[in-house]
Formats: sequence, C-alpha cells, structure tokens
Amino acid sequence: VMAGFSVADFKFAFKNQISVNSAFFYFEYVFLFVTTLAVRYVIEEKNKKFVRTAFTKYVAPAVVDQILKDPTKLVVGGVKKDVTIMFSDIRSFTTFSEKMDAKLLSSFLNDYLSTMTRLVFANEGTLDKYIGDAVMAFWGAPLDQPLHASNACRTAILMMRALNEHKARYLEQYGVDVNIGIGLNSGGVSVGNMGSNDNFAYTVIGDHVNLASRLEGLTKEYRVAILTTRYTFDLIDQAKGERPPHRVLDFVKVKGKKKAVELLHVLDVEIPEEALREFQEARSLYSTKKWDQAKDSFARVSQLMGRIDGVSEMFIERCDYWKANPPEEDWDGSWEMHTK
Repeated sequence: VMAGFSVADFKFAFKNQISVNSAFFYFEYVFLFVTTLAVRYVIEEKNKKFVRTAFTKYVAPAVVDQILKDPTKLVVGGVKKDVTIMFSDIRSFTTFSEKMDAKLLSSFLNDYLSTMTRLVFANEGTLDKYIGDAVMAFWGAPLDQPLHASNACRTAILMMRALNEHKARYLEQYGVDVNIGIGLNSGGVSVGNMGSNDNFAYTVIGDHVNLASRLEGLTKEYRVAILTTRYTFDLIDQAKGERPPHRVLDFVKVKGKKKAVELLHVLDVEIPEEALREFQEARSLYSTKKWDQAKDSFARVSQLMGRIDGVSEMFIERCDYWKANPPEEDWDGSWEMHTK
C-alpha cells in the first residue's frame, strides 16, 4: 500500500474509473446513433429532392408525391410495359416560324406548350420531351395506370378544345393560325432512363412509339385532328374504361410494315349519329369495290354533317384512284402509305 492510500481507496478509485468509462461509452454510442440518423435523414431528403426536381419536369406534382411515398413504384432503368404514347404537332410550323421574330416565336411557344403540358399533367400523363413545337407524352409510366389509354384519348380531346378556345387569340396576339394533329397509339414498349452514362432521359422506345409518331403525320392525310389505333381501343376495353367518341376510318399499312393497322378517328367535335352510320355504310361499299356507290354515300356524309367532312372527301378521291387503278382481286381493303 502506498503512503496515504489504503486498499479500499484503490478499489474506490477503480470503480469510479469504470463508471466514467461506461458513461463515456454510452455517450459515444448515443452520439454515433444520433449522427447516423441525421446523416441518413440528410441523404434521404437529398434523394427526395433529386427525385422531385427530376420528375417534376416529366409528371404532375401529385404523381411525384406518390413516388416519394412509395419509391418501390419507381423502377430505375428500362422495363417492358404497356403504355399509350402521344405525338402532337403544329401543322406548317416551319413555314410560319421562319417569318416570325425570334422573341415573338419564343413567347408563342411558351404560351402554347404551357397550355398543352398542363393538360397532359392534369390527366396523369408523363411529358417525354418537346421536339420544337411538337409534344411527346405517354401514359402508364412511371406509375402503373390501368386507364392510361382512356386518359390519353381524353387528353387529346381536351387539347383540341383548348386550341379552339385560344385559336383566335393566337392569331391576334402572334399572327399565326394554329392547327395541330395528334397521334395516339398503345402497346408494349421499353420505358426508363435511356441514353449514355453522362446524358440520359426518361423516355419510351419501341415500334408502338414509332407508330404513334406516324399517326400524327397521317392526320394530314386523313384530314382529321386525332388518330389512334385498334390497339388503344383494345386496351381501353380490357381496362373497362370509357371509349371516347369515335369512328372507324381505315386499314392502313404504314411505310416499312406489311401488316395493316386499323385506324380510328377520335372525335373532338360532335358528328350526328345519322352521319356516322352513313360513313360506315360508305366504308362498306368502298371495301367491296363499289366505287360509284361509295362516292355517293361519302358525299351524303358531308350533307348530313352540314359541312365538308375531310375524311369523306379523301375517300371520294380514293374511289376515283381505285376506279382508274383497280386493286388486286384479293385486296384486303387496306391502303399502303409510301411516305412517313
């Protein structure tokens, strides 16, 4: 025993040291635990902010909120799934844009695209990209959406109504007479973040995407505003959704494809039932090569509508073509497109 210290003193000092060490250990444990939680919180908030910032450009804020509540709904990378794709384009845009002042053109595009994009978001659509004046959007991703085909058709109709509401103002304010065509198609595509390691975008790729783009171009040929396919209506029926007002138009083989696709005209303006029935009768006469009878029937469609029906006028021209250039005996009633 050292001078002035007994064995009892050493034991007391040793116990006190153990108590101090234990207290420090618990403090260190609690500190590390709290620090870890704080770091995880910061990282999670940073990730949420990244997701919100990234996806707010593509989808409505309400959809982003759903993704943040359940991140498992967001699949990163490409997956195969059924979606409905839309392409919308201003007709003759290049012609009038070349004559516009750059600032006026920019102001017009911001005005027009803002209106159309709000309608896409309001109906649960995902903005893919702007291609100049064109809008590319799709429904059914990143979140599953059973009624994506119905929602896309409804959006197209609302876009045409919005255009009609603003048409006079666009002409007065910007000096442009705006007309658009909308192509819709549904089917299995690859959807996800596509591109390079340094530059990628959330988009869709596949034949059904290409067909949607072709349909937008075909609206000029058929002289209608909105075209879709039987694929889209099949998905509407499968999901027990509500079919939009429509009429069956044609079977067409797009450039590069051997199989004919059934086209449907989604109606953005009302057509009398009697005119719709007459149109189908005219189509039946056309498919059975009764050219003169078909022409008379198509002409009656315009009379019943009280205005010129662009589709019927086009079919009258086709009847004249087939009468001068008869199709083969085994003709399936389809029309082959030689341009995109």
